[in-house]
Amino acid sequence: MPYPLPPNFMLEFDLATDGNFTHMTGGSAMLTLNSRKMLTRGAENTSGPGAVVTINLISGNEANYASNYRGLIDIDLNTSPSQNVQNFNEGAVSDIPLKEFTNNKTKIHVGVKVLNNTISVFINGQQKSTSTDWKLKYGAPCVTCGFPENTRIQSISWKGTTDKSDEIKVYLGNIKIEKL
Repeated sequence: MPYPLPPNFMLEFDLATDGNFTHMTGGSAMLTLNSRKMLTRGAENTSGPGAVVTINLISGNEANYASNYRGLIDIDLNTSPSQNVQNFNEGAVSDIPLKEFTNNKTKIHVGVKVLNNTISVFINGQQKSTSTDWKLKYGAPCVTCGFPENTRIQSISWKGTTDKSDEIKVYLGNIKIEKL
């Protein structure tokens, strides 16, 4: 599908990590949706007006549940000009537990739906987060709970964010984008 993506779309992919890791976290990867075109060398473009959402999917270690640790979906939405500001910090955020992605459950199917500027994240077919529930970085309700009006995605990228990437791998596959 060529850029820009349609205003309403569903992006789906599979994410897997090596199992039986002993650290607090295992494989993790960050998806970035950006309304700015990628730079010619493939780097993210963060200059000028636009919007970017990052969704970091982090696997957790089931042995650490007793210490209140689990996998995590870490979401951050930033816009320029700023629309969600609190205490001089821009952005709407959400941290959602991810018990479906662990050292024993090593594969998840991820869906990211953008519909009428609202962003929703699905894990294994179940909605885990929607931008209408996101908060500002210090806990106040978001002002623009999703992409600003008329936002079109111009670039998509993934990067591995695993802490111990030399020991624990993360794998991405079966990418599909569908116009809604």
